[in-house]
Amino acid sequence: VRERDVLIRRLGFETTPETLQEVADDYGVTRERIRQIEASATKRWIRESSWDDILEQKISQLMIGRSFPLPVAGIEAIDAWFEGVSVHRVFFRNLVQTVCSDRIHTLHIDGLYYFSLMAQETWGRTVSEASGLLSSGAGREWSEDYARSLVHGLLPDNAKEFGTILWDKSSRLCHFSTSPDGLRVLT
Repeated sequence: VRERDVLIRRLGFETTPETLQEVADDYGVTRERIRQIEASATKRWIRESSWDDILEQKISQLMIGRSFPLPVAGIEAIDAWFEGVSVHRVFFRNLVQTVCSDRIHTLHIDGLYYFSLMAQETWGRTVSEASGLLSSGAGREWSEDYARSLVHGLLPDNAKEFGTILWDKSSRLCHFSTSPDGLRVLT
């Protein structure tokens, strides 16, 4: 019963997710003890059920061959198997992060959440690298198409669907001039 309560409170089912400290205070134990209970319950839950494998497989299938990222908020419109997750959006996102964390991640970009095979830290580094790359290209006569291809090339192979968003984020401060031959050139 305690393990179930800890999981429900930490994942935020029908309530706001609670911190380790909030749950620990209610039980009169340390945050570390709650973390241990949560980890143990999660491992047992995953080991004893097959629905986590089904969840991961369903999301993975929806991510294959996409040219644009798969939004968490729109998943139930794409596949009826996910019907009702919008009612428990935070819980669903936390659930995916907990049971599929070794493979599927949820990226938070400009207020929206997307499913990805790339971790949030990797996304942040890639945006930073792309911005730096574009900054270094100023004055080097890079065409917009060439600059865009360099930026897209920074994405891991399993996250190419984020190319448009990466370009939009990293090129916000870029200025392009039109050359005499009609090409837009990074200035």
